[in-house]
Amino acid sequence: ASAAGQYESIANITSRDGLLPAINRCFASYNDSGAVQYRRDRNLPETFMAVLVQQQIRGVFSGVAFSRDPISQQGCDVVIEALPGNASKVVSGQATPESYRVFVEESLFQIQHSSQSWILPDDVVLPVEGSGDVPERLIQQVAYLARHLENHFSGIPQDIEWSYDGQTLWLLQARPVTTLLPIW
Repeated sequence: ASAAGQYESIANITSRDGLLPAINRCFASYNDSGAVQYRRDRNLPETFMAVLVQQQIRGVFSGVAFSRDPISQQGCDVVIEALPGNASKVVSGQATPESYRVFVEESLFQIQHSSQSWILPDDVVLPVEGSGDVPERLIQQVAYLARHLENHFSGIPQDIEWSYDGQTLWLLQARPVTTLLPIW
């Protein structure tokens, strides 16, 4: 149970005076009826919640990626959904994202993983299906990052949220792909 979307996230806080009220709103969302029901439905204990305060990334391109295809539940493809702009448009469903599929060969990944670099080497090109506004090289890098995270988390397929600010690829969140557990 990831509780994704159950608690309020507050963005665009630009002043010190706005920070404490935003933190309090986030804490208060722990007691919202939907969040309480979510915990009850899953027999989760009533406990405490931490609030994470972090730098907000102004995404030029953003999206989600699955280190394994959550629909076919097989193969070596990384599935990516992305759009120009920040991640909230994709995650909230406000816009239909572009879809990409990147083939990441297991043997290539194992060789590249031994270098401990999570950045796609310049001389490696990964096959991409799909096209749109998001640069193909960025899609390849997101796929490479997703597969590295899977490896980092003991081979459990990952569902990640990411954003690219024009210079840096940011990992915003990672969790197991719930449709692949406990199968994988």
